[in-house]
Amino acid sequence: MTLGIDLSFMKDEDKEIFEEGKVDFIGVNFYCRNLVGPDKYGKSQVSYNNKGSESNAIEGSVIKGWFASQDDPYAEKNQWGREVYGKSMYDGLLYLSNMYPNTPIYITENGHASYDEVENGQVNDFERVRIMRSFLEWLIVAKREGVDVRGYYMWSTMDLYSWVNGYKKRYGLVYVDFENKFERIPKMSYFWYKSFISEYQKKYE
Repeated sequence: MTLGIDLSFMKDEDKEIFEEGKVDFIGVNFYCRNLVGPDKYGKSQVSYNNKGSESNAIEGSVIKGWFASQDDPYAEKNQWGREVYGKSMYDGLLYLSNMYPNTPIYITENGHASYDEVENGQVNDFERVRIMRSFLEWLIVAKREGVDVRGYYMWSTMDLYSWVNGYKKRYGLVYVDFENKFERIPKMSYFWYKSFISEYQKKYE
């Protein structure tokens, strides 16, 4: 038992990873922090906002007898009620680095969803650029302070299907016109990210 979780279902060869205390790397899909408090609900559940800006629902989860998500009323939220807090990237990376020292870390997913629209042949996703810049700048601070961050993967290259909101919820750096032969239109965030990578390489490598 670990933290009250029954791990008896694990195979013996998988348990060796815990016994040796070492893995090749840690991969993290990172989007937001999750503030938690005591479980007062008594029932495990997950809450999602699948109506976007048409609803005030807040994303969160409850694990019976363990914790329940808490809401920071002062924190910025996206249109689906998910918190937007750039410094959480830094806090999360330092936490992982302290918990698993000398272990490379990869951010295997990180991005921002929005209702993107094409205007005059362009997609000016200012909000995505602002939020992604914040996440990446805090990642760089963590790396400067010694966190072994080896890679970062933006989610995603192109708009795709969201299991909560279908094709209305867009994550991509490239807009996909699903109603016009899947035409690809690079967004403002696409050009910004390209420039960010180029400037980072010149400045830090």
